[in-house]
Amino acid sequence: MYVIGIKVGQINFQDFNKKDPRDIILFMIIVAKENICLYIDRTLCVCICCLDTDSSAVENTMPVKGLVERFKDGENVVIAEGYMWEFERRGFLKAGGFIPEVVLEHPERVRSMHEEFVYAGSDVVEAFQYYGHREKLRTIGREDDLEKLNRTALKVAKEVAVATGTLMAGGLSNTGLYSTDAKSIEAVKEMFKEQVVWCVEEGADYIIGETFNDLGEAMLALEAIKTYGKGVPAVITLAAYVPDRTTDEVPIPEACRRLEEAGAAVVGLNCGRGPRTMLPLMKEIRKACKDPETGKYLNLLDLQCMMCNRSDIRKFAKEAKEIGINYIGLCCGNAANYMREIAEVYGKNIYPNDLECISCNREDIRKFADEVKAIGVNYIGLCCGNSPAFTRELAIKFGRNPASMKYYPDHSQSTWIYPNDLECISCNRNDIREFVQAAKTIGVNYIGLCCGNSPAFTREIAHAYGRSPPSMRFYPDTSMSFVFGNKEQHYKQSSKLRDFMMGDNQ
Repeated sequence: MYVIGIKVGQINFQDFNKKDPRDIILFMIIVAKENICLYIDRTLCVCICCLDTDSSAVENTMPVKGLVERFKDGENVVIAEGYMWEFERRGFLKAGGFIPEVVLEHPERVRSMHEEFVYAGSDVVEAFQYYGHREKLRTIGREDDLEKLNRTALKVAKEVAVATGTLMAGGLSNTGLYSTDAKSIEAVKEMFKEQVVWCVEEGADYIIGETFNDLGEAMLALEAIKTYGKGVPAVITLAAYVPDRTTDEVPIPEACRRLEEAGAAVVGLNCGRGPRTMLPLMKEIRKACKDPETGKYLNLLDLQCMMCNRSDIRKFAKEAKEIGINYIGLCCGNAANYMREIAEVYGKNIYPNDLECISCNREDIRKFADEVKAIGVNYIGLCCGNSPAFTRELAIKFGRNPASMKYYPDHSQSTWIYPNDLECISCNRNDIREFVQAAKTIGVNYIGLCCGNSPAFTREIAHAYGRSPPSMRFYPDTSMSFVFGNKEQHYKQSSKLRDFMMGDNQ
């Protein structure tokens, strides 16, 4: 196969900008019948290749450099995660169980979000399989849809990846079932096995195993990828709560080192922390794992707590409340999860439904990207709370020039926090509920939101005004959470995980 030009007969390739993608696919089929194949990506870059006349099938993908090959060539990888929270915010996923039914019911919206994140600069399209495993589907009576959900998620992701020239990653996630008894381990192994097999069959370039709070479960995910993945690389990330160790009592840097030694191509953290509380731990992980240039381990330092932990903040807030303090906050060293502790002590439960008010803003993301780049991190992304605007900031810092740069904020038109970094002072859903109730009380009968609105906020207004929109099906239900809900009997380690997440296990 070789490049022979960009013109066939009297075809005008400029007309492609005006065509429906389905027309382009049809054209590809027509041209292919004459032993010519047209490759075209989402930016409408064109390449004509000659096909062998005895080919049994028309190849429709351009070669994409693999994950490991990129690292060997000194490159970095930017990945967009965070689909779960974003779909919840848009009204297509129920907080609590966080099960990706949207894949089955609205695959076109999943496709659109993939495209938005690639447009913002992501090098990877990650199939939305998070919490799409057998145990989660069983809790809502949809276990029979398990394979369909996973294969649909993978197919949609692969189609977008092929169209955009990006990598496609399959995904495994924590199960909530893991324990050290043989029955639990066998159940988890089987769950991982079936998902890995589907990932391989649907063409995943690599597989991510993420949000593991137990090293043991992370190792099972890695083992499944190595055993059934037919050589695809594995990315394994841990969720770090408080303190800096896994729930099976392994220091996080040491856990990452063991995963690397066991064959993971990438190890690190996802979820559980914001940038400022994640970075100190990332630096220790960087020291614990091999230097990519020398292949040697750097010194693993003893972990020391050089700052307040969540338990300290909670104790401080309780004492302040007892003596009548009704205006309270934190300054130097503050972090989003610290503010959550104060909010909960003062009767405002932020997680998981009202996180907007403690979100990072774009400047936080830029600083985070600068710091992780400085310590040599070459695989980076964002998960819960991510948005295309945040992914774009990462992409820029790591040398990309994504298509959405056309609409990058122009600071010459404004100054300071407005209008580019408002995320950190956004209202949350509780604010909207209180506002709506007050407006309704004084007789307001025409109401809406403008700048900063989201489908989740509009749903709160509609609900308060007596509506029952379709998205109420996915209204938050924390009883389904295996950490904060009342289904604890299904998840053997939920109490211990809750202690780590809330900082009660020092």
